[in-house]
Amino acid sequence: MGLKVLHAKSIIHRDVKPMNVLVKREKGASPTFVLADFGTAVKLSGPFAKATPRIGTLGYLSPELIKGMPYGCGTDIFSLGALMHFIVTRRVPFEQTNKK
Repeated sequence: MGLKVLHAKSIIHRDVKPMNVLVKREKGASPTFVLADFGTAVKLSGPFAKATPRIGTLGYLSPELIKGMPYGCGTDIFSLGALMHFIVTRRVPFEQTNKK
């Protein structure tokens, strides 16, 4: 829901990762997840506008960001998928290795 609200306002978070999701637990209630750390967020000029600076955390970056291409709110959705993968497997889905 947090990304939905941001994207409706043409804001890209640009750093969706486990450390930026807080969990609030109240007795007898389901946990609430809250998106945090908006230091890398950017407000676009409109719903179809694009950003270009490469920013975020490796392992959660969308292909557009990695390639240095313009990107929109979809980059956060890609990062959310990477975050979900991490929650299920405890591994970053696109972790770099130094294998030769």
